[in-house]
Amino acid sequence: MASATDLHMHTRASDGTDYPDELVEKIVRAGIRTFAVTDHDTIDGALEVQPMVPEGITFYIGVEFTCRTSLGEVHILGYHFRPEDAIFQAVLEKGKRLRREKLDRRIAWLKKQGVPVTDIEIDAFHRMKSCGKPHLANMIVNKGLARNMNEAIHRYLDPCDCDDLKLTSAEAIGAINASGGISVWAHPLGEGFRRPRDGRSRFSTMEQCYAKLQELVRQEIRGMECYYSQYSQSQIMKLEQTAEAYHLCVSGGSDYHGTNKNIELGQLNAAMSRVSDDELSILREFDRRDRKSASLEIDEDELL
Repeated sequence: MASATDLHMHTRASDGTDYPDELVEKIVRAGIRTFAVTDHDTIDGALEVQPMVPEGITFYIGVEFTCRTSLGEVHILGYHFRPEDAIFQAVLEKGKRLRREKLDRRIAWLKKQGVPVTDIEIDAFHRMKSCGKPHLANMIVNKGLARNMNEAIHRYLDPCDCDDLKLTSAEAIGAINASGGISVWAHPLGEGFRRPRDGRSRFSTMEQCYAKLQELVRQEIRGMECYYSQYSQSQIMKLEQTAEAYHLCVSGGSDYHGTNKNIELGQLNAAMSRVSDDELSILREFDRRDRKSASLEIDEDELL
């Protein structure tokens, strides 16, 4: 059953398959009342969605940055930030530039591996706002070189080292926080999708999670995505306990990508059971900030 809140989803502005209007229609049909669009290194999709949201549904502009830490990759979500903030915009532009450089490196890598990539395909990739692994993987599948997207990523794209072409977690967290936003560590145990070779789910251990969290806490991360479409109730409980111990907001999202991932809107756990808004403390922080903003606007009106 779909949860009423889903704070992690993607449009065609990054690696989702839905156009903004299609996504909004699906949100309404799923009965979701609060949602955020969190495309990779871009807010273009979220800005397109914003004016389409019908009355009675709450929407937040979001973003997801792919980052590096001293212990490996992390994804950092941002919410409730000021999109026009200069610091945020600078990091957003840097993220877009690094993503373009990753694309060019991966294309060169694929060519070295004997994958034919035409000039027309390269031009199409360059015209995308946020081209990522799924776009290249789908091309590889369409050429008959892999059975599915996961196999294409595992066999052809993961071996291409692009770690140096990522924002640091400190840059992303700092920009989100400086622009008045809430920085959240996305899927702290990894995404958990099955490996093409052995069919096993790929999760980090709690010990690995704790180690990365120490670094992110020093950088002033504000929340953790404890509820996630691939996580068991046991994993969620441990993450909630960890968030509470570090005084972090608890967030939740499906990581919906349309047909690029087998995930439903509003799916906040592996059991596909409904998650109450009361479990997501980040919503209370959103509400607190909204009320504070409304109060400031009233005060300003009284001064006129």
